[in-house]
Amino acid sequence: MLERIRQAVDEIKAADNDFVFLAPMSEAEVGEVEEQLGVRLPADYRMFLTSVTRGEEDTGYEPLWPPADGLLLLTPDQDRPSAPFPFSPQQAEDLVKRIRVGEIRALDGPRDGVLPIYGGSDGEFKCLVLSGALQGTVWSYWDLGWTPEFNDETGQIETFFEFAERVLQEYLD
Repeated sequence: MLERIRQAVDEIKAADNDFVFLAPMSEAEVGEVEEQLGVRLPADYRMFLTSVTRGEEDTGYEPLWPPADGLLLLTPDQDRPSAPFPFSPQQAEDLVKRIRVGEIRALDGPRDGVLPIYGGSDGEFKCLVLSGALQGTVWSYWDLGWTPEFNDETGQIETFFEFAERVLQEYLD
């Protein structure tokens, strides 16, 4: 999957000069981010940062933010990235089932255990779960609360690699 992500980044760079992907991070730079967050980053996100790109430069498109941009959105009085993510796998599975039948749209909860990695113009942020049983999955945080990013066909909550591949492919399509 990492190779498909790398290929998508290369295709975007070749096709659209508005996208400026930044150089990958060194292990030392990733370590600094982890120190600021107080938690080790999920393995697939670390691999992406150190072997593909640290993210896209702020050009208004930004398919994936550099960790520094996500850190800027964290507020000490509201966000605790090293605290456990507030939901369990069972709650996540139940939420996806209820979303798929139109019964519910989101769960309310604190912004703990996450790093914002992508944002929309509507105030919605995509966040990487940093800790707990759902570590490495991607969730949306918006005015109604938390919603997992999931595969419409399978109902499976997306990992960072799955999310990154989908988002990059959407830019190519």
